[in-house]
Amino acid sequence: MTDWTIELFINTDNGQVPLSEANSRLPLPQGPDREAPLLHYGPYLKSLSVFFEENRSARLFQALRSLSGNEVSAPEILGAALVSEKHGALYQVARLVVNLGHDTCCLSDNAATTEQQKAFLEAELELLGDLHARFHHPYLPRPILKGNVRYESPSGEPQVLDLLVTEWFEGFSEFHLSRHPGILQNLGISVWEIDGSKPFLSPREEEDLYREATAILTAYFDTRSFGQIYPWHHAAGDFVVCRQTDPVSVRLITARGYRSLGDFPASDGSLVIAALHFLINLSLRMRLDRLDGTGDLAWAGRHCLKGILEGFAHSWTLKRRDDPSLPSADHLFDLLAQFSRNDWISFGQLVLEDGMVERDEMEFLACRLACHLDELSETVRDRNASSR
Repeated sequence: MTDWTIELFINTDNGQVPLSEANSRLPLPQGPDREAPLLHYGPYLKSLSVFFEENRSARLFQALRSLSGNEVSAPEILGAALVSEKHGALYQVARLVVNLGHDTCCLSDNAATTEQQKAFLEAELELLGDLHARFHHPYLPRPILKGNVRYESPSGEPQVLDLLVTEWFEGFSEFHLSRHPGILQNLGISVWEIDGSKPFLSPREEEDLYREATAILTAYFDTRSFGQIYPWHHAAGDFVVCRQTDPVSVRLITARGYRSLGDFPASDGSLVIAALHFLINLSLRMRLDRLDGTGDLAWAGRHCLKGILEGFAHSWTLKRRDDPSLPSADHLFDLLAQFSRNDWISFGQLVLEDGMVERDEMEFLACRLACHLDELSETVRDRNASSR
C-alpha cells in the first residue's frame, strides 16, 4: 500500500485547476484533426493515471529509474500530479510531476488516438533514440518508455491510447509571437508560464532565444548526409524557453522527422551548398509563427536575424572542432556576402520550395521572401564587417 495517489489537474489560461465532476465532462481540444476521436478530460486523465499506477506502479518506477538513473522505492514518493497540458496536431500532452522530497522528476506523456498519430508516435520514439545516440546533445527530450492504455469513453465505445513517455523539460515554457502594445511593430514574444501569466521577452532575451534555437537545429545538422530535424514550427510550440537563466535557455521538445531538404550534387561543393540552403531555410522558418500559437500567420522583425546568424556560427564552429575539414562559418558568410541580389532571390526561391510544410504558408512566405533576403544579406554584411 502507498499513502499517495496521482492527483489530476487541467492546465487552463488561468493556471492549473483540479479535475472536478464538472470539468471532467469537458472535451479536449482536437486541434486540426477533426476526425480524431473526441476525448474528455476525466476519462483521459484517469486512463493515464491507470497506465502509471497499475501493477503496483511498475511503469512509474521504470520511468523514474530511467530518468534519474537510480532505483526509486514507494516510500520515497511523497506525491504525484498529472496535468493535461497541451493539445497539438499529433498528440495530447500531459505532464507527470513526482515529488521525491529531495528531488522532483517530471515526465511528458504523449497520447495518440488515430492510426496515423500512432505511426508518428512510433517514428518519433525511434528518431529521438537515434538522435541521442548519434549526437549526444541535451536539447531533445530523452525517450523513456512506450505503451498503451484503455480509454473508457463516456459513450461506452472502447478506445486504446498509445502513449510515449519522455523527459519533460521542467521550468521551460511555450512561447509565441503576440501583440505587444509597448513596441513599435506591435509584435513581441509572449511566454506561456505555468502559472497562467504571459510575460513578454525583452529585446535582448528575444535575440538570445533565436540564437539558442538556431544553434540547436544546427547542432543536429548532419554534415555528411545533410539530414536535419524537419519539419518544426513555432506555431506548434516545438521550442520552449526558460527565462530563469542568463542568457535564456531553449530546448526542442519534439523531432517529427529527419531528412535532407534538397537534392544536392555529388561534388566537392555540395556541403557548402547544403549548409547555405540549411541556413537560409532556417532563417525563414525562425521568423514564422502563428499569432498566439493558433491565430493568423505572424512574422518576426528583422532584429531576430542577428541572433540567428550568431547561433549558426557558434554551433557550426563546434562542429568544425570535431571535423576540421569543414569550412569555417566565416567562409560560409563570406560566400553569402558575394551573392548578387539575383543570386539571393534565385537561391531563396529554391529553398522556399524545398522547405514547404503547409501550403497556406507558401503565399505568406513568398510575398516576404525578397525583403527577407535583403535583410538577411545586410545582416550578413554587417556581421562580416564587425568580425574583421
